[in-house]
Amino acid sequence: MWVLKMADEKTTDPFLPIANIGSIMKECLPANTKLTRGAKELVQESVTELICFVALQAQTYAVSHRRKTVNGSDIITALHDLGFARFHAILHKHYASMLRKS
Repeated sequence: MWVLKMADEKTTDPFLPIANIGSIMKECLPANTKLTRGAKELVQESVTELICFVALQAQTYAVSHRRKTVNGSDIITALHDLGFARFHAILHKHYASMLRKS
């Protein structure tokens, strides 16, 4: 498990709220599906690990381009490099759309 630390070195809770996890999961499932707390907690921990994994790869990419700041393009590249090519095209379009709006 990754442990996140703030500037003052206090350990913080890195998890997304369990209620949010449950809501997202229920949106994807048939209405009559029940979820155990254990299932939600497993997804909660998995999502946290995935975020850390992708962020670290994106940070490595940013550093290799002599930047200290990770941007959306770095995240998209990291997802592609880590084998999530299925999401690459979708997120690339979404990110390009966001950039055009701003």
